[in-house]
Amino acid sequence: MSEAATETICFGETSMYWILSRVDFCCFGPWHEPRYACAVVVEHGGAGSGVAGPIAREIMRATLLRDPSRRTPANLAQLEQNLARNA
Repeated sequence: MSEAATETICFGETSMYWILSRVDFCCFGPWHEPRYACAVVVEHGGAGSGVAGPIAREIMRATLLRDPSRRTPANLAQLEQNLARNA
């Protein structure tokens, strides 16, 4: 571990160590036609796959559920019939 990643503070005879860790996790989706990318950074997170992975999964799940390409295309003839009925 580098000195930049470790901070040591000494109080008399007692030493306290804080490990300043940052977790980075990147992903993309959908895997067959990538349209979205997600990067999650967690300060003092520990293990990347255990902490940032579930966060990225929920972000990508919500994004893919709202993906406009998943919607069925509008049927113009059906829309015109509905407008004519309601007019």
